[in-house]
Amino acid sequence: MKTCFDKRFILKAAAGLLFSTLLLSACGQNQAPETEFPSQAETAEKTEAQPAAAKDNGQAAAQPAAPETVLHTEPHLTVNSDGSVNLWENAREESLMIGWWENGEGAGNHLFHDKAREVVDRLRQFTAWPADSWTVDLVAGPVYSVFSLNSEGGPLAGAWSNGYFIMQDGKVYRCDADLSFIRDLLADPSLNPDIAISNMITNRRYLSQKDGEWIRERLYPANELSASSGSISASLAKPYEDGRVTVLLKNNSPEDVLYGEGFSLQVCLDGSWYSVPSMPDANYSFTDIGYGLSSGQSTEKEYSLNRMFINPELPAGELPAGTYRLVFREGADKNYSVEFEVPKTVRIWEKASQTSMITAGLYENGTVRTAGLYDAEKQTVLEKLCRISAAPAEDWTSDLVTEPIYTLLAWDYATGKPVSGLWSNGYFIMQDGKVYRCSEDLSFLRDLISDPSAGEGIQPDYYLSNWRYISQKDGRWIKDRLIPAPETAAPPEGIVAEIDRDYADGQLAVRFKNQRDSEWSFGYGYSLQVRLDGNWYLVPQMSDREYTFPAVALLLPAGGLSKQTYSMKTMYLNPDLPSGDLPAGSYRIQIGDVQPLFVEFEIP
Repeated sequence: MKTCFDKRFILKAAAGLLFSTLLLSACGQNQAPETEFPSQAETAEKTEAQPAAAKDNGQAAAQPAAPETVLHTEPHLTVNSDGSVNLWENAREESLMIGWWENGEGAGNHLFHDKAREVVDRLRQFTAWPADSWTVDLVAGPVYSVFSLNSEGGPLAGAWSNGYFIMQDGKVYRCDADLSFIRDLLADPSLNPDIAISNMITNRRYLSQKDGEWIRERLYPANELSASSGSISASLAKPYEDGRVTVLLKNNSPEDVLYGEGFSLQVCLDGSWYSVPSMPDANYSFTDIGYGLSSGQSTEKEYSLNRMFINPELPAGELPAGTYRLVFREGADKNYSVEFEVPKTVRIWEKASQTSMITAGLYENGTVRTAGLYDAEKQTVLEKLCRISAAPAEDWTSDLVTEPIYTLLAWDYATGKPVSGLWSNGYFIMQDGKVYRCSEDLSFLRDLISDPSAGEGIQPDYYLSNWRYISQKDGRWIKDRLIPAPETAAPPEGIVAEIDRDYADGQLAVRFKNQRDSEWSFGYGYSLQVRLDGNWYLVPQMSDREYTFPAVALLLPAGGLSKQTYSMKTMYLNPDLPSGDLPAGSYRIQIGDVQPLFVEFEIP
């Protein structure tokens, strides 16, 4: 039996950006690391030119539960006539935290009253300019850290290095200031040593990743875990997914035990464990609630890393692929942990063009709706798509498809080729047939697609992107996934179309006869249908490439004959991709739209 003992005692870190440090200290893992930053000389050639004006400065929850998150918006900053801002104009003076770090040494502490006011007054003298070209390569020791609260009570934090301030929202500013006074203040023997924070750098997360990988030298080494009492054992219940870790906890002792919400996160690099910096943009807290677990009993508990350690909207907001572990406290001096793998993720929409139209589709209850999205609607969709970071799903099958089904078609800004995806039941199937696990909520597309002003002239059968990948199983068509062929007008009188040569190697030769007294024209375009249980259905096209037919009219004079070969390889065949073959059965090609001709044939 599991009992919940709610002590309603909230453990709050002074700020989210210091949370991991404080928690590690509580777990006995705050060994001072040998962290090194490059010298300023080593990065001097990387530093961007400073604006001329700057040189004048010289200055109790139900489980599963995630950490409580409190988001804040930065108050408005005054923009000066030269484009500069004062990053600290809204800083509150009553208390703050400061720190420094260089060549494996550092210090940090709280300041109050006069000392805090002195630091804020000096910070307010500095002006800064946005630095869009900053990269993590420009970080050079010493690194100075300042944490305060803004006028609205939210966090206001910056890490300064080599002439740049990196703020809590990930924005970077060029600021040629001298912050060495922070080191001098922390050397004051009157500061209370009991509250010293020796290994604190605000916004460290932004300094510790490059090209989607951890920079090992910028992370805190974690102490070896103290031995567990063995009362509680933890193992991975489910693979890591979408920022969630599901842990199986078992009570191995003869007594009831408690477990809770709190944890810390570590990553293994080159055989050693390092503390993972939390995201700096929010305050975090765990509810200090004790869940009871009876002797011999087991339970699953889900822990969320989202917001605290993952925020794709900010720089370095993803967890790089690798081996991680959650660390839990057990009493005053014991720990237990569980390891898990974070798979490599891909931003599957990062190449989508910002300028072209997006076509969206929705299939539900046998109804197809499509819409062309432009301007503001398109931009909204693109912003959401470009934030998606998805992991490959090797075990996906078409059996996992459920409704609703959303489809999207955009264009690669570099190549002009299509970038398309079909989403269903937490998976994106992309134009190359690769599948990615993605639980992103796409329901916002429903309203856009339902707008009666959108999608005029859009052909539903064409714009249900990547439909081919979900419409076959074991080399057969899935009838319920195919769209019935629409009713058409009668074919033109006096025109006969028939097979000239049987279907072979993806090609069908058709012979046309014009039995009328006037000429008739036709073109290269066609579409394909398949007959299942006596009814005709549209054959989904392959989605890995762009299809166009020459806009040419072929004239057939009165009484004339003509032959035309139609290649299914243009749109309907690609054996190199999943579902790339046409299953055996009865098919027909449709030539023309207004008064179409049909030619039936068999694929053996």
